[in-house]
Amino acid sequence: MLTRTQEVGMVCFLVAIGLVFLGRQVWKNQRTNLIPIYKPKPGENTAAYCAMTGKGMMLGGVGMFILSIPLSQAEPDRYFALICLICCLIFIGMGISMYLRAEKHYHSG
Repeated sequence: MLTRTQEVGMVCFLVAIGLVFLGRQVWKNQRTNLIPIYKPKPGENTAAYCAMTGKGMMLGGVGMFILSIPLSQAEPDRYFALICLICCLIFIGMGISMYLRAEKHYHSG
């Protein structure tokens, strides 16, 4: 039987896999339909926009994966869990930063 924390860890792991997969699809295949609230604008650099946005989504997925490691354990060490939480926040912050930079530089009209 899984504990509540282990269930949350599994959800974080599945979200991480989903974000990495979607980010790769956006980055490599330029699937703009997978980008939330995307509206095409004339003269935009779609390849650069997709590359930066996809990498940002993948960084968010890596952050979620790091967070899922201590949550999957029955009795995680507090310091290890704190370090994983800090790393998770750093990676998610970098991903959001890349996404916002892509919106500003490559998608402004």
